[in-house]
Amino acid sequence: MTHPPLRPDPCEAARTYRMGPATVVELRGEIDMLTAPVLRRHLQHLAEPEAVLLIDLRPVTFFDCSGLEALLDAHLQAVMGRGRLEVVCNNARILDLMTTTRTRTLFHPTATLAEALTE
Repeated sequence: MTHPPLRPDPCEAARTYRMGPATVVELRGEIDMLTAPVLRRHLQHLAEPEAVLLIDLRPVTFFDCSGLEALLDAHLQAVMGRGRLEVVCNNARILDLMTTTRTRTLFHPTATLAEALTE
């Protein structure tokens, strides 16, 4: 099922749309030191009080610590705004990165959007 975008994404690596009560940011391609700053600004722009932000990493082909830092910033903004950030990821390399950096327990990644929405 295709969802219409909320507005044009300033970040080429993202497609943003609404799904129920959540704003979904589907990331794709490489999330690295070149794309992460634009992604970080995009996620900051989406931060609203009590918002549910779902970050879908399933289409990502490369993800490094720069991307992880952008997720950490988004998580902090969500918590400070009494909202929440959910991460959808089934990529073993990204999950290993989260485990190694001890952020996997912070993000509690789920395998599907449906699982993230029921959290």
